[in-house]
Parts: sequence; C-alpha cells; structure tokens
Amino acid sequence: MEAAENSEGQRRTPLADVVSDCARRWFQDALKEAKTGDTAMQVLVGQMYTSGYGVAKDAQKVFVVMPVLL
Repeated sequence: MEAAENSEGQRRTPLADVVSDCARRWFQDALKEAKTGDTAMQVLVGQMYTSGYGVAKDAQKVFVVMPVLL
C-alpha cells in the first residue's frame, strides 16, 4: 500500500503498514534480548517465528532460539 494524502496535503500511512512495522521492530527487540539468554524472550521469538508475526514463518529457527524448551 502507498501512503495517501489527506485534505490538508499531509501524507497518511495505512494502518496495516504501521502495525507491520511495529511488529517487525518488536521482533528485532525480542530477538536481541533472546540472544542474551532471556528465556521469556526466547519463547516469544519462537512463537513469533511459528506464527509469522513480525517475521517470516520459519519452523527451523524455532529450535535455534528456543533451547529452553528442548
């Protein structure tokens, strides 16, 4: 989707794009914490990989970032 302009000429970003960007940033923040050994973040990142929320689905990476469950 492209940004639209409102009646005042201001650019408006579609809500879906804003949400996707937030989810991607949330994933990056969670991944950073998971790499430091935070088990809660490891679980969250694994769930995000499983569901494809904030990142492309990747069942193989789940086992890499969620060693606490193995």
